[in-house]
Amino acid sequence: RVNRDANIILDDIDNSEPFVFASSLLTSGNHRTKSEIEDIDAIKLNSLGAVLKYDIQNLEVGFNYLRNELSSPLQRDATPLNLFRFNGTTLDNVSVDYSYRHENFHFFGESAYSSNGGLAHLSGLLIGLDKKMGASLMWRKFDRDYGALTPNAFSESSSISNEQGLYIGLELRPKTSWTISTFLDVWSHPWLKSRVSNPSYGKEFLLRTEYRIRRKLSVYAQFRTESKLRNYDNESGAKG
Repeated sequence: RVNRDANIILDDIDNSEPFVFASSLLTSGNHRTKSEIEDIDAIKLNSLGAVLKYDIQNLEVGFNYLRNELSSPLQRDATPLNLFRFNGTTLDNVSVDYSYRHENFHFFGESAYSSNGGLAHLSGLLIGLDKKMGASLMWRKFDRDYGALTPNAFSESSSISNEQGLYIGLELRPKTSWTISTFLDVWSHPWLKSRVSNPSYGKEFLLRTEYRIRRKLSVYAQFRTESKLRNYDNESGAKG
């Protein structure tokens, strides 16, 4: 049981008993203005979950259940951006995860379902090519209507919804003190996002070389580039 920052709305237009609801759950942690201070711990979140794990040789399978209940209903603004987002008081999430090792291959992933009708999938593979080289692959697909109040998964956005992507990574260790790593991550958002009023896509690339002598010395150089779409800013005349 925890308290969450939230934007609380009191609706008493019809002159009957006031209806209290939250228009959004806040995650910034900022408490600078009067309105932000009023939002501190404004809503209670009760969570109950269970996990059942099954192990057999190199295979591990997990069955997970989580229920979240809010003290006041979440009722987001009726905008196209919020069309598929969760609204209500109670949200249930169930999922199945797996992990399987075979020689130099490690397969892992999870598939989840939220009670508002959305699905989320993530699958990955770690490959030990040899003692000096390793590779990784990860695919993800989060439906635009998948709902989670406390999400935690590999993704470009923090909401864990409305995203499809593929990650490819490679790590080389030519000598004990040297590590060369690189990755490419490409993704798309089939529906609208904050500050993006149409389906969008993006990509990120990184190349890093590191020299390390245990805990005595660590030096690295890296190149990183990222591109993604944002709405056009009419005031500045530039894209975000």
